[in-house]
Amino acid sequence: MQILSFSSQRLFFDASAENQSYDIVATNNTDEHAYFKVRTNNPRQYFVRPSLGSIPPNGSQVISFVLVHGVTPQPDHRDRFIILAAPISKEQHDARQASGADIWEDVSKAYPDFQKTKMDVKIQFPTEADAAAKKADAAAKPAATASGFQATPASSDATLQQRKPATGAAKPADAQVSSRAPASTATTVTKKSGTSPMLFILPLVILLGIAAAYFFKFK
Repeated sequence: MQILSFSSQRLFFDASAENQSYDIVATNNTDEHAYFKVRTNNPRQYFVRPSLGSIPPNGSQVISFVLVHGVTPQPDHRDRFIILAAPISKEQHDARQASGADIWEDVSKAYPDFQKTKMDVKIQFPTEADAAAKKADAAAKPAATASGFQATPASSDATLQQRKPATGAAKPADAQVSSRAPASTATTVTKKSGTSPMLFILPLVILLGIAAAYFFKFK
């Protein structure tokens, strides 16, 4: 009986996509804790999470294999993974959980018949048609951006041309207000010139009355 069984022994990746990850499930088929460690011949190309650890009795663990973004794999690659597994005691499991250290050397010495499981790597590379389509999409994006940039000044000029007549139309209204101002001023002057003679007539009438009173008194 195998110590660990896996949901898949082949890893699939797409070289044309970003953030590529492939998950498998490791299941412990024993009544003891199982310790595992993942090794690869190309550690710069992949991340493995977790790359080592322990699985409780009859338990399971998800292991993620991540293709590093920015590193282009080669079509003739020979990438391989090996997962090593061996049973450990509860005391070893507890000590490892507390320290987080890699205890594989001690485990492999105590259990030399440890399990080795090979994982094949399958990378899908884009075809010539896919590369041509991607290149056409990249060329179409700058053209769409350029056409959108040219449309902006045209709409702005049209807006300015529509606003100019509205601004010029306000001037006749100002002229009408200015033409009304002299009329109100002339009316005011006329009223003032009509009331001014009364200021001279009233004192003259009073003086004539006083003179007449004195004349009849001494006659």
